Amino acid sequence: MATITKRSNRYRVLIRKQNFPTICKTFSDKSTAQTFAKDVEAKMERGLFMDASAAEKTTLNELLDSYSKTILPSKKGKEIEQIRINTLRTALGHYTLSQLQPHIVTKYRDKRLESIQSGTTRRELSLLSTILNTAETDFDIHLPQGNPVSKIRLPKEPKGRTRRLDRQEEYKLLLALKNTIVRGLVELALETALRRSEILRITRFDISFSSRTLYIPKSKTDTPRRIPLSKKATKILHSRLSKVKDGYLWNIKAHSVSTAFRRACKRAGIDDLRFHDLRHEATSRLFEKGLSIMEVSSITGHQDLRMLKRYTHIRPESLVKKLE
Repeated sequence: MATITKRSNRYRVLIRKQNFPTICKTFSDKSTAQTFAKDVEAKMERGLFMDASAAEKTTLNELLDSYSKTILPSKKGKEIEQIRINTLRTALGHYTLSQLQPHIVTKYRDKRLESIQSGTTRRELSLLSTILNTAETDFDIHLPQGNPVSKIRLPKEPKGRTRRLDRQEEYKLLLALKNTIVRGLVELALETALRRSEILRITRFDISFSSRTLYIPKSKTDTPRRIPLSKKATKILHSRLSKVKDGYLWNIKAHSVSTAFRRACKRAGIDDLRFHDLRHEATSRLFEKGLSIMEVSSITGHQDLRMLKRYTHIRPESLVKKLE
């Protein structure tokens, strides 16, 4: 039974019902308090009541803390996710989960789009949506108005990049890479189409010089694969192997690779080139060498051939001889 009492200029609703949590909430006017009490009691009677008190008490900061401690450590790309979490924390962390309404998330989206690309904003919002869903599925926090991200328009997915690295740029880039470790890493990426994370996990036990193959035990798709090595790739790995005794062949952090790569591009006067573009470039070169779609996908690890097509940008000049 609901009890409504006036305290100063506010009205307190207290609802106690067997087998349900005690509900206590205050309002600025009596009619709103009465409407709330009636609505809650009706839902209790029909078995539709969901306790929203946890969402009213829990801030997004607290939810992000729980997610970072229990969910994030087991995820791939946790370093990048942590950066996005920090961004969400700064902008939205002070809101309780019940306060985090669609118009607030929309304002966040529009503000971010003023300074960053739509794809980055989209990924931040997708992570926020995942974390809010986790609040209900893993932490038993009912969101009274549902997931606010699902009620707003997400930025459009950007078109796939078509950036190719020509041979002159490649020469200038390798020349500008002062760090020989990163230079070898870049050369291997262009020979194998491996992801940066896959290269950084290579150990001596993954290489078979007798069969000229490399085993990739962990990948983005969770599917191990063994790839063939060109003579140049074999030479790069052999050279790197002679410089390390144990552990990974490239004992360097991912962010250090990106930093060195950006600085080398700047020194070489190369614009709009990212490390991941090397995977696009290497994939395109494999097709230009005459490999079939299935042969290329076995090397790159693409399971979705539509995604493989996005990674492939064959130069028209390479097709001229086939049309003669």
